[in-house]
Amino acid sequence: IMGFTDLSIVGSDTAADMAYDIGDILAERLSKELKYETNEYNTDGFTNTAMFFEEVICKSGSVFMSNDNLQDIADKVIEYLEAIIKKIQDDKDSYSDPDEFIRRYKQMNKCIKKWLNESRG
Repeated sequence: IMGFTDLSIVGSDTAADMAYDIGDILAERLSKELKYETNEYNTDGFTNTAMFFEEVICKSGSVFMSNDNLQDIADKVIEYLEAIIKKIQDDKDSYSDPDEFIRRYKQMNKCIKKWLNESRG
């Protein structure tokens, strides 16, 4: 008798454990990235982490949803995104295309919030 429910990461305990461990590795690296400060030529660590969440973690289905460390980082990133959106709205003259920046930050925020809500069920 097989000891797994199906051939998916969440259907196998050992595959799910592996994904959790990889999620911890990602969380450790993303935590370091959050500390990266920006300059006029690069995005800051929070923006880099938000982009990674949107383009990788949010598209990974349920693979990393049970990882508390990633959920904690998502909370921090959401808080940052909401603050930067407000900052841009309050100081549009400092941005070359403020509406585009606001649109992208809102898009990332929506994606990460959705992932986080699904993760916490």
